Amino acid sequence: MGAIFEKYFDLVGEDQAEKVAYGMQEAVEKHKAKLLNIIKTSSYHLMDSCAHSSPLKKAQRDC
Repeated sequence: MGAIFEKYFDLVGEDQAEKVAYGMQEAVEKHKAKLLNIIKTSSYHLMDSCAHSSPLKKAQRDC
């Protein structure tokens, strides 16, 4: 999990990732369903747009 935080939040090391996770805990608990829905919707739209693209456009976007 720390690696994901490091990647998306430009953090270095487990300590920083843990501090950010701890700080976000309350907000995530409060909005968990909404956040999961955003993730589902974003993934769906990305897959859908890739499926309707030409092979060249797909390769250019790394779908």
